Amino acid sequence: MILLLSITLKAQMDQTAQRFAATITAEDLKNHLFKLTSAEFEGRETGTEGQRLAANYLASQMKSWNLPAIGEAGSYFQYITFTNQSWRKIEMKDADKELRHLWDYYAYPGTNPKQFDGNFEDAVFLGFGIDAPEYSDYKGVDVAGKLVVVYDGEPMHKINPGSVATQHLRNGRPIGEKKPKPPKPMVLLRYSSSIASSRRM
Repeated sequence: MILLLSITLKAQMDQTAQRFAATITAEDLKNHLFKLTSAEFEGRETGTEGQRLAANYLASQMKSWNLPAIGEAGSYFQYITFTNQSWRKIEMKDADKELRHLWDYYAYPGTNPKQFDGNFEDAVFLGFGIDAPEYSDYKGVDVAGKLVVVYDGEPMHKINPGSVATQHLRNGRPIGEKKPKPPKPMVLLRYSSSIASSRRM
């Protein structure tokens, strides 16, 4: 009896899934995608009017499908508090040339809690910027009063012949020894595709 009931319930669930799956068409998906990515929603940036409009559009679609409103206060929404960090102005110049933020370089308040304001007459390239007993890019290099420029990541052929990051790099971010001594602004060099990807965030 229990086995028969289990099989019957599964068959009903499969039929329900198939019934709803049959209502999904490529044309509908295309229309929704084009709608959400249109200029009407202004990029849907979190906390903006465009994002609110996009959310209302999705809610209206759910309502038209007679989906139960199980969100807060009988709505289709769950409200979440976000904290926004921003700088009033981000500027970088190379001599007299103005560099464009999110095109030539990028900097985020979340990873740079203290905004730096200053000028450097000279820059020093320090490889991967690691200073550890088994490997050091700082050895014999004077960094006093200079802007430190390093590659992001680690020298796989010198420290780590394998493909797994060592203690010098975890989750794609430098840790521990990869800090200027004393602490000073550091520029990380990444692939241009990394900047393009960050521009979409």
